[in-house]
Amino acid sequence: MSNYSAKKLLSKVVEFQEARHKLYVRIALNSESQVQRRAFLTLADEANRIKALTKRIASAIGDMQVTTGLDVRSESTAVVIKKNDRVAIDEALSECLHRQEETELLFFDIAENVSHHRLQLLFRELGKLEHTHKNKLKNIKAIIWS
Repeated sequence: MSNYSAKKLLSKVVEFQEARHKLYVRIALNSESQVQRRAFLTLADEANRIKALTKRIASAIGDMQVTTGLDVRSESTAVVIKKNDRVAIDEALSECLHRQEETELLFFDIAENVSHHRLQLLFRELGKLEHTHKNKLKNIKAIIWS
């Protein structure tokens, strides 16, 4: 994944990998809507803050491999987290969401075999998010791990 540009990362699938089964939450970030265009502009302006946030997350959870990519031309930012430790991943995502209060996740496209109740619990754990199909974003950040 580290070879992808930030723009490509933003279009990829976000995977929540668990020990016994995989939970897929695909976030579609290719919309041409005005809301998303504004979101990308806002996010580009806050790239430095996101980079600083990434470093804090990396320090907080130890040896997790964390990198940040910014593509100014596409006005998009991606935070890439690679680790198989489910707990560390949850902690990192939770930390991101708590420190970036205006960050929300967009367009949850849930695989058929995923329990809706499990998703609700997950979102509650990770910053008490409400999953929605409407674009209400001020900032967009893709967090991708393997």
